[in-house]
Amino acid sequence: MVIQDYTRLILILPVFIVGVNNDQSYFGGLSYRKNSLWYAGWFDGEVDITSNESTRNTLNVSGSVANPQAIARFTNNYATASDAYGVYSYSRPVDYYGYGGYFEGGWYGIKGVVNPTGSNTYHGVQGNVSGGSGWNYGLEGYAWGSGTNYGLYASASGGTTNWAGYFNGNVAFDVGTYDVIVDYSAGEPTVRPSLGNWGYVGTSGNYWYKMYANTYYGNNTTIQLFDTYDDIALLNAIEGDTVWDPILKHHIMIIKPETMPRCVTNYREIASGETKNEFIDLQNMDGLLIGAFRQLYRETKTHDKRLEARMDIIAQASGINFNNNNKVTIKISDFGNSKMEGNEMWVPFSEDFASKLGKSIPSVTVTPNCPSIVLCITEKNNKGFKVVGVSGNGGFSFDWIAMAKVNVNLFNSDIDHIDNVFYRKSFEVPLGNYEVIDHSIEKQNEINQKNNDPTEMTNSEKEAFEKQKEQNAEQARKKMLEESNANYQKYLEEKKNVKKSDEHQNSSMQNEDKSNEKKEIREEIEEKIENK
Repeated sequence: MVIQDYTRLILILPVFIVGVNNDQSYFGGLSYRKNSLWYAGWFDGEVDITSNESTRNTLNVSGSVANPQAIARFTNNYATASDAYGVYSYSRPVDYYGYGGYFEGGWYGIKGVVNPTGSNTYHGVQGNVSGGSGWNYGLEGYAWGSGTNYGLYASASGGTTNWAGYFNGNVAFDVGTYDVIVDYSAGEPTVRPSLGNWGYVGTSGNYWYKMYANTYYGNNTTIQLFDTYDDIALLNAIEGDTVWDPILKHHIMIIKPETMPRCVTNYREIASGETKNEFIDLQNMDGLLIGAFRQLYRETKTHDKRLEARMDIIAQASGINFNNNNKVTIKISDFGNSKMEGNEMWVPFSEDFASKLGKSIPSVTVTPNCPSIVLCITEKNNKGFKVVGVSGNGGFSFDWIAMAKVNVNLFNSDIDHIDNVFYRKSFEVPLGNYEVIDHSIEKQNEINQKNNDPTEMTNSEKEAFEKQKEQNAEQARKKMLEESNANYQKYLEEKKNVKKSDEHQNSSMQNEDKSNEKKEIREEIEEKIENK
């Protein structure tokens, strides 16, 4: 049966119901056949569905389809540059209530894909919350389960610059009782805990290879002094292996960790069995060095007092006077036995005594070995003296002694060099073949692998090691699946967009301004990234 008027046409057949306007530019159909396929409904034109029933869904769509089909598909075929929406959803009954969209999937709850063909700024997913005075979350992710969970997972590769994450603002990581915060609280980029005196940078099992810093600060209240020990003996007990360093081009010694004093290592962890590696506590090492210096100072001071006392005894015994700044006064003497020849004779001093006298004239005493002889000294100088027999004839002997006090200039003696007491020649390395240090990255990786040897781990370390291996394998599997699916989706989308790309027109002036604005924003972001 056919019913027709000026505004619409309705055909009623067992399998076909269709309504059109007069010029048939818009139509809608139920049980419609097109392209050899049956459709429950086919509409060419706008469809407006309105309902005020609050206990039912206004539009309910269900079905059973396979990849890459969809239960609902929306395509915006607008061919001119525009930021029109593929889907727009709004739900805000009152402030703080309503879901703009709720999606549940077996693999992805939401997946955003953009396949750019230009060089502008593109966003796979963007979240924006603006206004209010409460807690705003631009993007929130939550994952929970008995396996490996990622609240947020991101990766970036293939570009000149790749950022898996870029945050313009402070960042906080809730990793336990206290948070790890990245902010500007010190007037410079700062990584800190939320509460002072908490947290580690690395562990004895997972530690950084090298750390560079312009300045290092330690909490001086934690430096320990070990004055109850023999600090110097502790330092002298440190042993090392002699090796050849190809970079420094000479031999060095590498300390044996087991010979380090317990007080300067991570001895608390070692004692509790929480570590397998011994490290040097730099602050406690500072304390040990300070203690060794204090000990050396005390012992040197005591030694100086003891030496000074002994020097006084020696000075008194030898007649040396150290009170004359750059000179010391010493007593020198010469003596001998001579045989008198005639009534007078000249007795010379020894060359050593005469050289020490300089211009000084010594005191001379003569003693005859005959009781009936009287002798006197009639002349003397720094070379010798003349003795005259007042009574008696020659043929007898006499003893004589000459003594004098002379000044010795310290600058003319070896004592000037005694202040350089720490000078020594370099240690002589015995001949032999020594191990050469391997500075290569491969060697460091070998060391790291050895440190991660499960046979040398505690039970807790083994569990953490195996868990990390599982996480790495799971990450690799997910990444491979994601890349495979992304490539497949990109292939499908490219096929669909071939025709649209060919028909694409130049932007209007307004859209061109908007494109320039986007380009400026993109350049600003790239400049910030480069500066960072």
